[in-house]
Amino acid sequence: MFPKWSTSKGCEKSMLAKAVQINLYYSRDPGVSYGVCDDYTKFDTPIWRNSMGRSTEELTQAKIKALKWEGKDFKKADGKGLFILVKESGKFWRMKYIFNKKEKLLSFGPYPEVTLAEAREKRDEAKKLIRNGIDPSEHKKIAVKAKIEAYKNTFELVAREWWNEEHVKKVVPNHANKNLRRLEQNIFPYIGNKPIAEVGSNDILNCLKRVADIGHIETAHRIKGICSSVFCYAIATERTKFDVTAALKGRLPFPKVKHHAAIVKPEEFSGLMKMIHIYKGTKVTTAALKFSPLVFVRPWELRHALWEQIDFEARTWEFIPCKLKDSAPKELHIVPLSNQAIDILKDLYPITSKSIYIFPSIRTTHRPMSSNTINAALESLGIPNEQMTAHGFRASARTMLEEVLNYEPKYIEKQLAHTVRDHNGTAYNRTAFIDIRRKMMQHWADYLDELRNK
Repeated sequence: MFPKWSTSKGCEKSMLAKAVQINLYYSRDPGVSYGVCDDYTKFDTPIWRNSMGRSTEELTQAKIKALKWEGKDFKKADGKGLFILVKESGKFWRMKYIFNKKEKLLSFGPYPEVTLAEAREKRDEAKKLIRNGIDPSEHKKIAVKAKIEAYKNTFELVAREWWNEEHVKKVVPNHANKNLRRLEQNIFPYIGNKPIAEVGSNDILNCLKRVADIGHIETAHRIKGICSSVFCYAIATERTKFDVTAALKGRLPFPKVKHHAAIVKPEEFSGLMKMIHIYKGTKVTTAALKFSPLVFVRPWELRHALWEQIDFEARTWEFIPCKLKDSAPKELHIVPLSNQAIDILKDLYPITSKSIYIFPSIRTTHRPMSSNTINAALESLGIPNEQMTAHGFRASARTMLEEVLNYEPKYIEKQLAHTVRDHNGTAYNRTAFIDIRRKMMQHWADYLDELRNK
């Protein structure tokens, strides 16, 4: 059956047979017919026709605004299959096309939300898909489905999944919770709802700059590292292809190196030990202050020390270090306890054993000691934090164990819960050098007594 033809002026209907004989080409675009006449050079002159086969002119903004619904739905053609459907509820763009010999309909959205120019652009894009053998309706369904799937993988959802599946299993709870709060306060409010595959370097950089601009430069660098871990997890779980934080190298200001104040000279540390032993605070604070230089753990680890971690018979304290990196296994750290350390714990046991914490808060036994307690105790002794801090006991021990007591750095570093590797690059396990470390810890405690008694 022949298609319907709109004949250009001067053509005769009898020319239809002649057109078929010469294998006249007509457009695949629905709504387009080419004239049939003796002058075959005019075959490429299109005359747009509407759904009723009548020729029509292209729409304009004025014509569209003038269209009114009067009790019956109707449509007005623009050309190349594009038309606007006028209904009681509004005006809607549609496109009629043929694919695989079937007539189909494609929706482009309502007018004026979708302008005339935008509708024509969408029509041209659909025509291009058809020429490439792609059904625009199916292509639209796939795109919508992909968008829905993308929003199932927003940055926040992936980040929370990473936190639950990986991060919380590799670091201590306090550190994990702190990192989650950093994301909740500085990242999620700005890009949390964005599909992680669509998050770019500038998205992350803008978030980090907000933090750095208020002076929290070190925190900004930490958040960048957290975001990098989230992207690496997303790559492994096939939610994105790139870690966009890699492009941010050098884009943030570098934080000033800040060392924890510490007394490292024996003669000065001697005075410190004398002052610690005349401190007149609460029994819990006094015990914590005396215990700190003996074990030189991180302040958080001291405050969160649990009675169940103490083995009085083996004379050890075992816990998971709070500064383990995400990539590091959760391995218990062993602190051999000197006679002096054991005595402090035994004296404190009747006072705080009803709490899970060795050094509980003065307000409630359900929480550990405040993070500022030791520093406040030092300040009350006339030792400003610019001179010595709770964390400074680590530097004091590190320096004097090597320079005064002549222990090898690898033993000291292992006792500080730092990663120590052998000549093959393999990290030593938790029990490495334990006999030497046990001797070293007792030697250190005895040396502190010597300093105090000078």
